[in-house]
Amino acid sequence: MTKLASLPSLPSVSSPRPQVACFCGCGRLTTRTFAPGHDARLKGGVVRVVRGLMTLREVADVMGKPFADAIRKVMADTARMRAWGLEAEVKAARKAEVKAEAEAPVENVG
Repeated sequence: MTKLASLPSLPSVSSPRPQVACFCGCGRLTTRTFAPGHDARLKGGVVRVVRGLMTLREVADVMGKPFADAIRKVMADTARMRAWGLEAEVKAARKAEVKAEAEAPVENVG
């Protein structure tokens, strides 16, 4: 049996990943979704809001509006909340928030 000559290997062509802003809202450029450690930072912020330790307004005042916006986005992502084990707590927090808004007195503008 005749052995065929092997083909020369092609050079590896890897394109560099584009840099994007960190999802937590800090503005740091990264080639991933989060800069190193910032997923934990964001999760900590979500836990504080969900458990009622801080409001989103307080988070915006302390950590900045982009961080609060990132928390709002993550809380709307049910798959991530499920993965972090916070899905039931988010639902309960939303329910309490709606109830509080319904019971809040309406200011008379006039």
